[in-house]
Amino acid sequence: MFNFSMSGFDEAFANVAKVGHAINDHFMRDATMSALEPVAEAARSLAPVDSGDLRDSIVVTSEAFSDESAAAFDGRTVFVGPLAAGVAGRAGHRDAYYAGFIELGTVKMRAQPFLAPAWDAEIGNVEAALGVKVGEALFSAV
Repeated sequence: MFNFSMSGFDEAFANVAKVGHAINDHFMRDATMSALEPVAEAARSLAPVDSGDLRDSIVVTSEAFSDESAAAFDGRTVFVGPLAAGVAGRAGHRDAYYAGFIELGTVKMRAQPFLAPAWDAEIGNVEAALGVKVGEALFSAV
């Protein structure tokens, strides 16, 4: 005959709740934005420069979409790339609507990728930075 007992459930559930409060949507959005900044920096350095508008329009933001689009994602969006003037209240740059043409090319213009190579070069750093931030928050919560 075996006798088995477990204890510590209350403490375990309390710790899970602490982690849930520490690593919430707001924390993850801020951590992701911080982790993605090196991608934006690399994209800026790779972007072809004519007027500088394309380079200067590359941002990391959680406000790249209209209120309706952001609401559809419950505020869980982070954007890295060229942001046109007037979107999410940003001003000061002419529209960078042509960024997709530069990145992907057209039938009359060869592609000059800047965002995909930046992503490819920095994805390991993004993952590592997010891992560190989440790990620190996890350990400080319990």
